Amino acid sequence: MPKQPGVNEHTYPASSKESRVNEKTYSTSSKKVSGHQPSGVHLSRPLRCARCFKAGHVARGCIDRLPMAVYRAMRARPSYLSAFVPQTDDFRTRQNHCRNAILVDVLPLKKLGHFPQETIANRMASRFGGFPSDFHVAKYIQRDFVIFLPEWVPADQLIRREILSLEDLRMQCFPWNPYSGLRRASLAYNVWIRLVCLPYECWSSRTVAVMVGGFGRFIRADDFSIRMVDLTGYRCLVSVNHLSDIPKNLEVTMGEYSLSVLIQLER
Repeated sequence: MPKQPGVNEHTYPASSKESRVNEKTYSTSSKKVSGHQPSGVHLSRPLRCARCFKAGHVARGCIDRLPMAVYRAMRARPSYLSAFVPQTDDFRTRQNHCRNAILVDVLPLKKLGHFPQETIANRMASRFGGFPSDFHVAKYIQRDFVIFLPEWVPADQLIRREILSLEDLRMQCFPWNPYSGLRRASLAYNVWIRLVCLPYECWSSRTVAVMVGGFGRFIRADDFSIRMVDLTGYRCLVSVNHLSDIPKNLEVTMGEYSLSVLIQLER
């Protein structure tokens, strides 16, 4: 038989077993290159954090989110800190609103629609007069609402009724006193203090009340401080639990600047 050009006479076809092995090897390597994992072969990939990009842990257990000094400072935080609310006009106004408020349980609840506060306010305005904005309705718990009533609707009358009917709604009225059972605060000392060289921008009773609220309750300022006759110091009367609660200096931050204000005790 004549030789064909380009064909080696010593080349023999591979056996069927070798061809299957070569085909399997090529198939496995091609799947590894393409990113697919072959069945029955488990490739162990190291865990890598998505936050710090380090291997060995996941982002939920990452300890490199904040410096350790920050975590130590967080563990050293005090369990509580006293805060005194200044007796401003806005505080007294809200205090009067709380005294004329009721807690209601609406029956049935499904008739309130998607906006229950607006539904109750509209029904109250149509029943007692005024505008819906005169009746502030807020959700208290899952089924109960608090209604802050205007002056011409006394809360005691609605509480004595117990059941208030508003068209197809029935509301059971209760007194609202969220502060029942709380202990009464006893501030033992009323003392005059003087804030030396207080900045002019802070020279107001409202601002000073916020500044001293960390250690005492602001009561009032003297006449000279109100009229700003002498800017060398702001003199005011505060109420505290202990005289040791009053710090010697107060760090005041105004925008981008910070300064220390000396606090003097006066007899």
